[in-house]
Amino acid sequence: MSKEVKNPAFREPSSKAQLALWRGQSYWIRGDYKKAEECFTNMMADFSDQPAMVGEAYFHRAKLRATALKAYNDAEFDIGRIPVPYLKHFVQGELHFSRGEHGAAAAEFEQVIEKLPPRRVSNTEPVLALKRLAKCYTTLGDAVKAADALARLTEYESTNK
Repeated sequence: MSKEVKNPAFREPSSKAQLALWRGQSYWIRGDYKKAEECFTNMMADFSDQPAMVGEAYFHRAKLRATALKAYNDAEFDIGRIPVPYLKHFVQGELHFSRGEHGAAAAEFEQVIEKLPPRRVSNTEPVLALKRLAKCYTTLGDAVKAADALARLTEYESTNK
């Protein structure tokens, strides 16, 4: 089916798991959501001995299901299996946001920022959470909280380059 990878670094199980994750993300970017979902699902089975990577696959599959596929019940199932609290809140926020539940989404996006671990993490989710938070508050008619979210976004971006 696929050719053997020549680089010895990619023979390690963690490297193969990372490649599988990237493959799923690639399908997602191309708009082949069903294939992306299949990749994330297969990854959970193929790398069940690597809980961190399985958790990452649940995160991506839940986000895909909540946003692109609008498979809300399936997304809720996956969210319950995401081991990292700030990522769990992020996807829960995305789920509420997709449903138009802006108050519930705002509460989840606030939790993303509160639950950030002290060690450096990817800026993708915190930045998007603050942007979504501002949008939620704007939609809810709370200009003060929307402005506060944007100020926190500016501060976050300036301190986490």
